Amino acid sequence: MKITENEKIIHNKKMREKAKKNGATVLEWDGDIIVGYGTDAEYDTHASDVMNGYGYYDDNGQYHSYRQNDD
Repeated sequence: MKITENEKIIHNKKMREKAKKNGATVLEWDGDIIVGYGTDAEYDTHASDVMNGYGYYDDNGQYHSYRQNDD
């Protein structure tokens, strides 16, 4: 289903309002349309590892694990 540019603008505005109301810190995009929102922890697959001391993010935002790769 194709939507117009105006419909995209209206949709994105509504999604931003919902995200703000729900305390979201992350917007999930598919091209130029917002398809989801949530918190950093919900979208960060390494959040629990960092919180539990198994890894860290460097100054460039790159994740590094302290765990050995068992492969």
